[in-house]
Amino acid sequence: VTPPRQLHELGALLCAVAAVTEGFEADYLGPNTPIIEIARAAELRKASMIALSIIYPKDDGLLIRDLEDLAELTPTETAIVAGGGGTEWYRSRIHSPRIEFLDDLASFRNRLALLHRPV
Repeated sequence: VTPPRQLHELGALLCAVAAVTEGFEADYLGPNTPIIEIARAAELRKASMIALSIIYPKDDGLLIRDLEDLAELTPTETAIVAGGGGTEWYRSRIHSPRIEFLDDLASFRNRLALLHRPV
């Protein structure tokens, strides 16, 4: 999924496909998705992970609060990962330990491997 004001889709789609090929169910919520909708979908699906794609803008101050809100709105057992070309600016500005930044699709696949697969 891409959070608010992120209007791209390819990275989020790649993550959804990677999750499915690793044996997980994946829901693709699309671009520019409000935080409350991301949190609600994760709650309804009892998601083990929320994967966020962040590309452009690379310096959206509002997104910092959005991501910290997402961390507060979701259960601690739901991992929140963020990746994409725009994440570097956010790494030092987001202070929630719940949000993990990943460098690439291989890192995402490695992070998936740490999750308990549904039976």
